[in-house]
Formats: sequence, C-alpha cells, structure tokens
Amino acid sequence: MSKTQTSAQVIARAAQKQRGSRSGKANLNREGQALNQWLSARGHPDVRPRHLTLLQVRAYILCRAIPVAASEEQRKRPGCSVAAQANLLSKIRSLIRNDHGDPDAAGITRKGLGITPRSRVGKKLPIEQNHFEQVVAEARRKGQEGLALTLELERYLGFRGLEALSSTSALLEFACDAVRLLGQSNSTAAGGPGLRDLSMAVVDGTKGGRIRDTFVLQRHALTTLHVIQQALDYAATHDGFLVVGKKNDLASARRHYHSQCRKLGLVGQFAPHSLRYRYAVDLLQELMERGWSRQDSLARVSLALGHGSSRQRYVRSVYCNSVVDQLPPPEKRTRTMQRQAAELRELMALWRTKREATAGALELLDDLPDAAAELVA
Repeated sequence: MSKTQTSAQVIARAAQKQRGSRSGKANLNREGQALNQWLSARGHPDVRPRHLTLLQVRAYILCRAIPVAASEEQRKRPGCSVAAQANLLSKIRSLIRNDHGDPDAAGITRKGLGITPRSRVGKKLPIEQNHFEQVVAEARRKGQEGLALTLELERYLGFRGLEALSSTSALLEFACDAVRLLGQSNSTAAGGPGLRDLSMAVVDGTKGGRIRDTFVLQRHALTTLHVIQQALDYAATHDGFLVVGKKNDLASARRHYHSQCRKLGLVGQFAPHSLRYRYAVDLLQELMERGWSRQDSLARVSLALGHGSSRQRYVRSVYCNSVVDQLPPPEKRTRTMQRQAAELRELMALWRTKREATAGALELLDDLPDAAAELVA
C-alpha cells in the first residue's frame, strides 16, 4: 500500500469504476468500507481489494451470516440468506476486478466459499384481476388516490415500485408521443400503427440506471392510457408526485408506499412485485397469440421488464413460472444457430485472453502516481 493512498481511498476509487447508477456505486463503496473496517479491527489494516485472500473473504461472509446475539434463540436465526451471501460475494468480486485483480485466480468464488446455489424459482404469484381491482378500490376508499394510480401503473406497464413513484416525466413524454402516434392512425384496423405499437421509455428509478422500453398491453391499452392521464392530472396538483412521505423526498415516499401496501394486504406471494408478474404473464400470452415464437416472446418480455434480451430462462422460471406448462416446447437449434454460438464462444475466449494480458499493464499504470510520489518524497 502506498504512503500517499489509504485502503479506504482505493476502495472508493474502485467503487466509482463500477458501471451503473450513483446509488449502486454508493452501495458498493459502503460495503467495501465495511469490509475494510472489519479487517482493520482484526489486525489487517490497509488491504487493497486485489490483495484480499480467500480466508479473509470467507471469514467476513461467515461473520455476516452468523450474527453475534445475546439470546440462544437469536443465535439460531439466520442472519444472512444464501441469496444475500451471493450478493455480498458479488460486490466483493466487483471491487477486486475494479482494482485490477482476478477473484477467480484467488479462489474467491461461490464454489470456493461453499455458498450453495440459490433457487431462481419465483416466490410471487401473478395477482388475479379481481383481487387487484379490490385492492385498488380499497385504496381509493381510504383516500389514497396516488397509491391506487401507482399500483395501476405497476400492473399495466410492468413498473417497479420505485419506477412508478418516479415516472411523472416519462408519463408526460409518453402521453405526447401517444397522442402524436394515435393522431396518425385513427384505428388499428386502418393499417396504421395503432395501440399495439405503443411503448414507453423508462428512465427514472430503474435498476442500475439502465434505460429500457416497456410495452403497452393491447388488451388493456385504453385502460392504460386512461390511468396515465389520471396520473398526470393527479401529479399536476400534488407537486409532481403520486405518493408523498413525511419528509417530501423519494426515500420517505417509498417507505410510505410499502407501509400502505402492507395495510392493503399486498404481502407474501401477492406483494407489490406480483403486479409485475401479472404484467409479464399477460405480455407473454399476448405475444404468443400474435404468432411470436417462444424464444422471441420471452426475449421481448425480458426487455420490457428491464432484464435484457438474454435473460429468457430467468424470466421463464421467475415471472412466468405459473404458465410455463402452457408454453410450446423450445425450438430446435439449427446448424446456423450452433455455428453462431460457437463463434460467440470463441470471441468471448479471445476477449478474456486479451483482458488477462492487459491486466498487468493496467496495474502498472495504476501504481505509477504512487511510485512517482515515493520517488519525490
């Protein structure tokens, strides 16, 4: 470790190199600083992320997984689930890579740490339409019009909760585009674009800051446009927000949103995320009815949910697990598809080789300022 740079500064710089939103970088930095403090308290100060050992990472994750508690009952409770351990390991591996290290070479992997594979089967169920309408009606009866509109945006557009709370600007832009698009074509049967081609760019509140396009369900298109108009009218009279918390910021609004959802009975298998499950199932069924293939339909649903077109198996096992029996069998891979897959594997292998070759050079460039400072001193 250089005399001019502490391990905390190295971790902060490594966290800033991570791709994604500012909140994601802040969370990565927070986790790295917690690991640094834990190591310092045990006699290992100023350890760079790329110099972490398998024993240190294993001890840290084990310490997080089994909290020290006063009572015997609390000791028996798991402090960190398998999924949380895997997420914690992923953050540590990201810090190591951003510090020009190789976590695989050090054995800092899920297999090396003995973390069992977690289940990717969805824990929620697609909410039924009757149940959803009852929840929305109950929210309106309690005077929570903004909450009801937020739930409807999640149901008909597949928004996450944070995206729905931050969606005012996207809704306004989409409303202008929808009016322009529908003005060019009075009806779908007239040969114009119609309602089935409406899509919305989701910018604010997305996971990792990744912009995506969500698609309007054709069977609920008019209802969706009506909900968007109501949401814009409501936000115009409430300072641009659908849900407001105690501190008039997004964090308090999110806490208020979740507490009100629990009071409405949206817990467990029918938590607010089940609204995205219903949207995903409806979109998948609609695409299949329009003649789309199984692979293309799952890719389109994955794009609409913000997971990318390559997460088809994940979307099938999580969001569409309740209707997976209704899907046709997967298409057989042709020789052209097999050749393209082989070429892609070769390109990935070549890219990994070049990355390993340049890792040493990047490490030297990273340490040049520290070496120069030591020479001057």
